[in-house]
Amino acid sequence: MKAPRVLLAALFIASAGQTLSGDNFGDWTYSVSDSQATITGYSGVGGSVEIPAVVNEISVVAVGNGWPPIFGDGNTTVTSVTIPDSVKSIGSNAFSSCTKLTNVTIADSVTSIGGSAFYFCTSLVSINIPDSVTSIGSNTFYSCTSLTDINIPDSVTSIGGSAFSSCTTLAGVTIGNSVTSIGDYAFSSCTSLASVNIPDSVTSIGNSAFSSCTSLTGVTIGNSVTSIGEFAFYSCTSLTSITIPDSVTSLWSEAFSFCTSLTDVSIGNSVTNIWDNTFTGCNSLTDVSIGNSVTSIGPQAFSFCASLASITIPDSVTSIGGYAFDSCTNLTSVTLPATLFVEENYSSYSLSSEQVRVEKTSIDAFVAKAETAARKNGQTDVTSDPTSYSLYTARDVSTAEAASRTLGQQDVTNSPSLYDLHTSTELAEATAAARTIVNVSARVNIEAGETVIPGFVVLGESKQLLIRAVGPKLADLGVTSPLPDPTMTIYRTRYDGQPNDVVAIIDDWKADGADVTAINAAMATAGAFPLEPFADFQGNPLPTDDTKSAATLIELSVGVYTVAVTSADGGEGDVLVEAYEVY
Repeated sequence: MKAPRVLLAALFIASAGQTLSGDNFGDWTYSVSDSQATITGYSGVGGSVEIPAVVNEISVVAVGNGWPPIFGDGNTTVTSVTIPDSVKSIGSNAFSSCTKLTNVTIADSVTSIGGSAFYFCTSLVSINIPDSVTSIGSNTFYSCTSLTDINIPDSVTSIGGSAFSSCTTLAGVTIGNSVTSIGDYAFSSCTSLASVNIPDSVTSIGNSAFSSCTSLTGVTIGNSVTSIGEFAFYSCTSLTSITIPDSVTSLWSEAFSFCTSLTDVSIGNSVTNIWDNTFTGCNSLTDVSIGNSVTSIGPQAFSFCASLASITIPDSVTSIGGYAFDSCTNLTSVTLPATLFVEENYSSYSLSSEQVRVEKTSIDAFVAKAETAARKNGQTDVTSDPTSYSLYTARDVSTAEAASRTLGQQDVTNSPSLYDLHTSTELAEATAAARTIVNVSARVNIEAGETVIPGFVVLGESKQLLIRAVGPKLADLGVTSPLPDPTMTIYRTRYDGQPNDVVAIIDDWKADGADVTAINAAMATAGAFPLEPFADFQGNPLPTDDTKSAATLIELSVGVYTVAVTSADGGEGDVLVEAYEVY
C-alpha cells in the first residue's frame, strides 16, 4: 500500500507550470497549463453550445488543442457555438468538420484563429471576426461551402495559406487595411467571388492565392504589392482587365494564365521580370501595355493569346524566352528593341520577319550607344599608348594648309614648266594609290603560352589580303630562334557588347584544303618572301621548306580586325606577322 501513497503525493506536488489533461467539467474536457485552461473535448448532446469561461475555478483562455477537434471528427449535432470573453485563442482544428455548425460567436478577447479551426464546416453561413484578431491561420475556413461573406478587420495582419480555399458560395470579401500578406491558395476555388479590393497594406500575394475564382470580374491591387506569386490568378475566367501597380517588381510564372476573358493588361513601371507562361491561354487579350523597367520576358509568356494583334516591347528588354508568342494566331505586329531586332532570333520567339517591327528612335539609340562604345575604345587606345599618336589642334592643321598653299603657289609662279597638270579624277586615283599601305608587319619574340595580337583596319570597300604568321622560314633570313609552329586566329571587332567574330583559324598553311597555288601567287605579287624552297630571292637562297607557318589569302569586308598569334605546340621563339593588300 505504500507505493500508491507515494504516487498520490507526487500528483499533489506537481509544479505550477505542468500541463494536466483529461480533467472534466460537466460536458467538457480540458487541460491546464500555468493555471489556465484549454477546452479539448465535449460529450454533450449538441445543439446551441456555450463554451464555459471558467472550469473548476480555472479561467478558460483557449479552445482546441490540435487533433482531434473539440466536438470530434465529423460532428453532426452541434449547430452553434458561443466563445466567451476569457478566450484569447482558437486553436488548430478546434471545430474542424462540424458539418451542421451554422453560427459562431467569437468574443472580442480572441487574438488568433489557428489553422484548420473551421475546416470543412460546410453549413457555416456567416462569422464575425472581431477587431482583436491579428492572424488567421492556414486552412482556417477551408471548404466552408455555405459561407457567403467575410469581413476581415483592420487588426488582422496575415491571412494564411488556403485560409478560405474552396469556399464556393463566398461572394464578398473585405480585407482590412493592416493585412500585409495573402498566403498561398488563400482564396483559391472561391467560385462565387466576384470582386476583390486588395488594400495598400498588402505587400505580397501568394502562389495561387485567387486561382480558379471563376466568377472574379474585377481586382484592385494596392500600391504596396511588390510580388504577385505563381498561378496567383490562374484560370480566373471572368476577369476582364488588370492594372499592375508600379510597386510590383515581378510577375511570376502563370500568374494570369488561362484568364480567358482578360482583354487588356497594364504592367507597371517597376516590373523587371515577366516569367514564363504568365499570360498563356489568355485568348481574349487584345491590349498589353508594358512598363519601361522590364528586362526579361520568359518562355511562352504570351503563348496562345489568340486575340492579341500587336504589342510593343520596350527598349529595356534584353531577353525574350522561347515560344514567347507561340500560337498567337492574330498577331501581326511586334515592335522589338533594336538590340533584339539585330539578333534576328525571331523564330525562337515564334515570330516571323513579317511580324517584327523596330522604331527609328530605338535604332538611333542603338547606333548612338555603338558610337559611344567605339569612341571609348579609341580614347582607351590613345590613353594607354599616347606616345604612338601625333596630336594636332584644328589651328595646327589650318596653319599647315595655308603654308603649303603659299609654297605651292610660289613654286608654280617661279617655275611652271616643272609641273604636270592632271584632272580631279586622276588626282583622286593618285591619292588613293598613295594612301595604300603595301604591307604591315611586326616581328615579335613570344614565350610558351604567350599571344601577340596586332590589328589593322579595312576602309572604303572589301579588300583581298594575304595574312601570314611566319616561323621556321625566318631561319633562312638569319633569325636564330624562329617559332617552330605558329598558329593564328583572325577576329572582326564588334561594338555591341558581344564577343568578336572569328573570321578564320589558320595553323599549317598548306593544310585543310588551302589554295596553295593562289597563296604562292599572292606572295609573289605582294613581294613577300616565299615559304617554299627558293634558289634566288633578291640575291639570296631560301632553302627551308616551311610547312608549319600560317598563311591565308582572304577577302575582308570593311571593319576593324585583329590577328591573335600563338604557338600551336607550346614552343617559343620569333614570329613575323604580316598583312599585305593583294590587287
